[in-house]
Amino acid sequence: MSVVAVATEKDAGLASSDPDDLGFLALSSDLVCICRNDRVTAINPAGARILKATRPADLVGRRFHEFLAPDYAEAVDEALAVLVDETQPFPLKLIAIDGTEVGVQVSVFLAGERDPSAVIVFARDVTRQVELSEAIHRSEQRFRNIVHHALDLICLCEGDRIAFVNRAGLKILGGTNPDEVVGRKVVEFLHPDYQGIFAESVVPLMREESLLPVKMIRLDGRAVDVEIGLTPFDGQIGAHYLMEARDITDHNRHVTALRRLIETLEQRVQERTRDLTHEVAERRRAEEAMRHMASHDVLTGLPNRYLLKDRLGQALARAQRDGAKAALLFIDLDGFKPVNDTLGHEAGDLLLRGVAGRLADRIRSTDTAARVGGDEFVVALADVKAVDDAGRLAQALIDELNRPFDLDGSEVRIGASVGLALFPDHGASADDLHRAADAAMYEAKRGGKNTWRLPPGLF
Repeated sequence: MSVVAVATEKDAGLASSDPDDLGFLALSSDLVCICRNDRVTAINPAGARILKATRPADLVGRRFHEFLAPDYAEAVDEALAVLVDETQPFPLKLIAIDGTEVGVQVSVFLAGERDPSAVIVFARDVTRQVELSEAIHRSEQRFRNIVHHALDLICLCEGDRIAFVNRAGLKILGGTNPDEVVGRKVVEFLHPDYQGIFAESVVPLMREESLLPVKMIRLDGRAVDVEIGLTPFDGQIGAHYLMEARDITDHNRHVTALRRLIETLEQRVQERTRDLTHEVAERRRAEEAMRHMASHDVLTGLPNRYLLKDRLGQALARAQRDGAKAALLFIDLDGFKPVNDTLGHEAGDLLLRGVAGRLADRIRSTDTAARVGGDEFVVALADVKAVDDAGRLAQALIDELNRPFDLDGSEVRIGASVGLALFPDHGASADDLHRAADAAMYEAKRGGKNTWRLPPGLF
């Protein structure tokens, strides 16, 4: 996020519902606004320009949530509260007043003791960067692969020397003029511990799909952590190749796991790296573990609601394409609370893991079982022939959960109320299907529990 000045009310040109907010970062070229309870109370002229408003005052009082593109607005109800926890600028798409999409990088900060209920939103418009890349793609054939694979720093290397460097690359390397970099050897900008990797052929590095973390040395002698990728130029592995690098210095300061991984890799590089392939595989496993944590429930290991939504969307798309059906089972455990209250939370957690294991064991590999709440689970079924097929599975899952659970020597019994909804009979979208299954589950609760039901009025 760029450094901006603080202006007075007279100079700022800001619109605000609170005069105390008007002297806030008016000279920024990025969107800067203050929100209270998701409503914009102050916004700078650059923000009004980015959102295509005639003047900042037109935006004051409106919910910030309404400017989120549908994909983001539907996925997160309280977007600003979620983004406060992000340590890095988060990529989003905003919808301007005229309906056009604006790609931005967003950071959200608490206002602090001055106003604990307010947050400060910074958004950088990156639409121009995308348009510039497209212009280069159209006007310069030889740089199309560079634009297509671009990270931040982009270099065209001929042999062991740099033949081209982009503006972002100059900034990362601490230069102001391409002549400071072009013509110099690549190894001059690498930390001594990493120069051995480039001393011989770089062909093996071009064949690696993963990015390689290294240290580069700027023109001022300062080290910077980057991830680099090497790509053959014009699709042929030879003396000409593209080097792309993303600055991860700040990222490393905040992500402990990634820092440990880089330190481990640095240590092995200092020992002249005997097995680079093994190191890349280790990094790939770490990244896969991070992706798994982001898409799965920590307690049960089942997919979470975000992964469920993605898989359900795929199942509905296939069903619509093939003229088939899909189904959603909403499962609420009967009798879970007494177990949790009587035997304690550890026993409750053990019971939830047991339920998750039984659900996963009973469904097909093409289906998805997910935990979406405390004692709520959802099963998405692909390629369902008829409601009877889904009903039989619903009853089978109820019977499975009726069997006693052994919780460290304590035998407990629970039940399950299941709501069943079919696509396209009970809903044409994932959200519609989820609401229908939820309503059907409450019908099962009202019907005496430990049974399954279709949505109300559809027996």
